Amino acid sequence: MHADLTRRPRPHLFSIGVAVLLLAGCLAWTRSGTIDDAYISFRYAVNLTHGHGLVFNPGQRVEGESSPMWVLLLAAAQTADLPLPAASYLLGVLSLLATISLIHVLSIRLGLSPLIAGITTATAALSTDLVAGATMGLEGGLYAALLLAVVLLWNAEGLANAWLVLAILGLATTRPEGIVIGTVLSLARLVRSSAGPWSSRLAGSTAALGGIALLELTRHWYYGSWAPTSVTAKRDIGYSPLSSAVYHMPGGAAYLLSRGGAPLVLAALSALLAATALRRSYTEGQKRTALSPLVWPASLTLILGLLLPLLSGGDWMPYARLLTPYLPLAAVLSVYLVKTTSATHLAPALPVVMLLLGGHSLPLRDGGRNPLWSDRGQDSVGRALEQLGSQRVIATDVLGRVAFWSPDRNYTDIYGLTEPAVANSPGRGSVFGKSNYAVTLAARPGVIDTNDWPRLPQILATPTSKPNYQAVVGRKLTHDRAFLLVDPAVSDAVLRALRAAGFPDATTEPVAAATATWAAAAPNGQ
Repeated sequence: MHADLTRRPRPHLFSIGVAVLLLAGCLAWTRSGTIDDAYISFRYAVNLTHGHGLVFNPGQRVEGESSPMWVLLLAAAQTADLPLPAASYLLGVLSLLATISLIHVLSIRLGLSPLIAGITTATAALSTDLVAGATMGLEGGLYAALLLAVVLLWNAEGLANAWLVLAILGLATTRPEGIVIGTVLSLARLVRSSAGPWSSRLAGSTAALGGIALLELTRHWYYGSWAPTSVTAKRDIGYSPLSSAVYHMPGGAAYLLSRGGAPLVLAALSALLAATALRRSYTEGQKRTALSPLVWPASLTLILGLLLPLLSGGDWMPYARLLTPYLPLAAVLSVYLVKTTSATHLAPALPVVMLLLGGHSLPLRDGGRNPLWSDRGQDSVGRALEQLGSQRVIATDVLGRVAFWSPDRNYTDIYGLTEPAVANSPGRGSVFGKSNYAVTLAARPGVIDTNDWPRLPQILATPTSKPNYQAVVGRKLTHDRAFLLVDPAVSDAVLRALRAAGFPDATTEPVAAATATWAAAAPNGQ
């Protein structure tokens, strides 16, 4: 039997209230900005509300976002005339409130004392990566809450099965890996008697698997593909799964260790400690400790959640975006395993140690050095390009911000996130995507925009037909990491628009001269 939160609600409400106050302090400390990729979802939401459908460029059905659920929530905010950056922040805060509440509920359900549950909840509320990652405009906080909800509803019966099915479908529509986790958990539930009566398990798993299948069929019907283009762009094409795994695993392992760091190591050590203690008690003939049935879905979720970034090579985004949604679950499970294996005296210390080790980078979260604020100059570039009145395609690798602020312009992504011909090109994927400059140049872009200037000479070195591009330079452009090439046919219009948008000294010059200027100002490329 699990603990009942309704018998003595005051300690639980007090713990959650303290965690909410700590969360408010952490939100003020992190001062997270909105990452460029969030603006991709923003543009999808705007196009949906304007009647163009779930598309990036009107008339082109390409799934360049990776979270349909997040886009739908943003579209609802857009309908209510809420500014999307602010709406995404608000949704992130609400997701965090749900996450810390579910952490506390899961802790109590596992049999932890109100004190230990409160400490574990506070740990999550003060996790800078979790808080900043959930408020940078993406779906990380929502995904963390859904993971906890699925574990809590694992042994649901009767009508409660409907909530489990909805949570699993929420996973499947919030992140691409949610499809894998939802499918595996639905199948695993069929073979675990601890997940409830057979009839209830069969009904819930069948509904969840049927829902996931329907979602995939709908994706294929609408977009003509089984996976988002933004996912395909990061996958290897033309290589066997084994070859891809061997190639990407070193980078994935480095990502897990560097981004997950001490909390993940500590969680693994606690699991090892629990397994050792349980094995010793079994071999010595002692009464075997009965683990909560929720340990199974929690462990399976963590294994899958960590395996996927390991095999894919990780991610480039700050705040360990691929890992942080799993850290609350890892913290709760670690504390529970230590407590269950007769090491109760260690349980209160474990989340505190995780907090201290996991928060080692707190000073780096101060807003003055926030890594998400470095591309804000692309907002002004986007507003300028919106004034062109030209139907020429614009190529960029800073797809989100610049395209969001010029909604009437068509864009092609250099990394292939919204360009199927690039995404499906044979070759190795990367954490950014792929590049096929011949495909990019075939679109005859009037402007090429990047925040990494060494890419531009590489594009121009591609042996294919292209305009005689000129570089656009200016002190503020360089300061804002906006490096542009322009077709001479539209250069006058581009310069007028840039100067009106706040780049008064914008001018054109030969690419070779601009490269020297950029190299002096940004020797690392950015």
